[in-house]
Amino acid sequence: MARASKKFPQTAYVAMKKSLQMEWQYIHRTVRDAGNFFDGVEEALASEFLPSLVGFDEDITCKYRKLAEPPVRHGGLSLSNSTTNSKECYKSSTLYCSNLLTALRGRFQYNPVDNLECQSEVMPEYWSRIEAVYKAKFKSEVDQFAQDTQRTLKRAKKTGCRFSAMPSHVGGTILSSTEFRDALMFRYARVPSNQPLATVVASPRSLM
Repeated sequence: MARASKKFPQTAYVAMKKSLQMEWQYIHRTVRDAGNFFDGVEEALASEFLPSLVGFDEDITCKYRKLAEPPVRHGGLSLSNSTTNSKECYKSSTLYCSNLLTALRGRFQYNPVDNLECQSEVMPEYWSRIEAVYKAKFKSEVDQFAQDTQRTLKRAKKTGCRFSAMPSHVGGTILSSTEFRDALMFRYARVPSNQPLATVVASPRSLM
C-alpha cells in the first residue's frame, strides 16, 4: 500500500481507510485485546505508509502520526492506531450487542424489539463520550505546536470534506496526486514541496 501511495495517494488512502482498516477493526470488535498483535501494522503505517502518502521522508511517527488518528471531522485522517484502538472497538461492540449476547447465554429469550431498545439506549451515551475523547485528544496534540500552526490545525475540522468523500468521476471528487498531497500539506500547516519559493509578478506594461 505504501508503494501504491507514491503514485496514487488518494486511491491508497481510501483503500486503507475504507477497506484494510475495516478488516482490522472487525478483528478488534470480536477478539479481546487483539491490539497486542498489531504492533507490526502500526509500525508500517507510521514509518512507511504515512510518509509515502504525504510525500516527505522525515520521521512523522511522533508528531504527525497522532494527528492522523482522530476522525476527519475532528481534524484527523481517520487512520486509527491499531494497537490502542482495539479496546474501544471491543467495548463498543459488546455494548451494542449486549442484549443479544445475554440472550445467547440463555439468560432470557431473544426479542428483536428489546434488542433495538437496548441499542438505542446504550450507543448515544457511548458516542457522546467517545466524541469528547476525540476532541480532547486532538486538542492535546495541537497544543504542542506553535501558535500560528495551531490556528491552521484547528481549521482542519472544517476543511476535511475531500478526505471523507469517495473518489468519483460523477461527483468530481477525484484528485490528482499533486492535488491530494497539497491538500494534506495545507491541512497540517506545511508548505507543499512543489510550491515556488517566490512569485514573479509581471509589470502592467508587459501585459499590454
